[in-house]
Amino acid sequence: MRKIESVLLRVSFWSLAICVPVVMVQGQTTPPLKSELSVEESKKIPPFPPKEALVEVSKGQAVITWTPIPSERITGYVIYRAIDSHAPEKIGVAKAPPFIDEHPSPGQSDYSVAALDYNNNQSKPRKAASKEKKESKTVLPSVNK
Repeated sequence: MRKIESVLLRVSFWSLAICVPVVMVQGQTTPPLKSELSVEESKKIPPFPPKEALVEVSKGQAVITWTPIPSERITGYVIYRAIDSHAPEKIGVAKAPPFIDEHPSPGQSDYSVAALDYNNNQSKPRKAASKEKKESKTVLPSVNK
């Protein structure tokens, strides 16, 4: 009696994860039983999140930037803000960076960015790291009268 083992391979093609079952019979591989997802299955796959996101607070505004995803599937980016460790709330959508939060809330604000594709699938949010901006202080010489 032959021993049959099933192996599940993960193949990535155009940002789509495809699970392909492969049957091994005494060390020989048979062709895959199913090699692609249906159109409906592929429409449900979310995009990857942006690779990097930064937030810089300056002049009473929070400027959120990120590295866009080079894919024709991406139609925009959803920006979230969490205040004082509360649940994140959607504050806007942008086609490309940057996004400016003109009225940041008082307290500790954390921002994140998620990619949105043409099927309205959303990636996991990428938390924006703080980009510290050193503001220069001008010291005026004192004038003796």
